[in-house]
Amino acid sequence: MPPYFGEIAATHDNTPSHNLITDHGATLGRVLFYDKSLSANGTTSCASCHKQKLAFTDEKTLSIGFQGKPVTRNSMSLINARYYRSGRFFWDERAATLEEQTLMPIRNPV
Repeated sequence: MPPYFGEIAATHDNTPSHNLITDHGATLGRVLFYDKSLSANGTTSCASCHKQKLAFTDEKTLSIGFQGKPVTRNSMSLINARYYRSGRFFWDERAATLEEQTLMPIRNPV
């Protein structure tokens, strides 16, 4: 672990104070992350594009949506999103919180 990581963690933790991390919540999050039934046609989960073996991203220039068509961007890595300095998410930073970010792909029509 880099020597500055503790400093970043102390000053840039994006965990909401009203929704702290628990074992139960982490387990639920992991189950939902791999659950394809959250997609409109039951074929795609978060893990479909955020592949653990690829640092929770994918190898494609444009990730593939649930209809098998490319979306407008590549899936960002999720490694240390909790400590992402800007506190905003997606390539264009359109999500103001991690909680907001988690719902946007599910609601995306592509």
